[in-house]
Amino acid sequence: MKKIEALIDPGNMEQLKKALIKIGIRRMTISKVDEFDDQKSHKELYRANEYLIDVTKELKIELMVTTDEMLDRVVQAIEKNTKTENIGDREISVFPVGKVIRLRTHPSHSV
Repeated sequence: MKKIEALIDPGNMEQLKKALIKIGIRRMTISKVDEFDDQKSHKELYRANEYLIDVTKELKIELMVTTDEMLDRVVQAIEKNTKTENIGDREISVFPVGKVIRLRTHPSHSV
């Protein structure tokens, strides 16, 4: 089993979600995150004051797959549906998962 984490631009979420549903993904976690990236920093003026903007709003998608075939399909869907021409436009990480405990079906133990 593998866990996939992807940082994406919020504007790509609906398109990505549709693509993932189409290939069989039925569950994922979506979190709003702030990403610091010195390469993406820029200056903005607000009320005659200049501010350095070096933190951007991103979405973090987390999901798990059980086969290498599905892993490849998910990574391809993320790549295809989140591409922009911006520096650092997306990031995909894959981690091995040793164990998953489903709390709804896992027997409880008294201490």
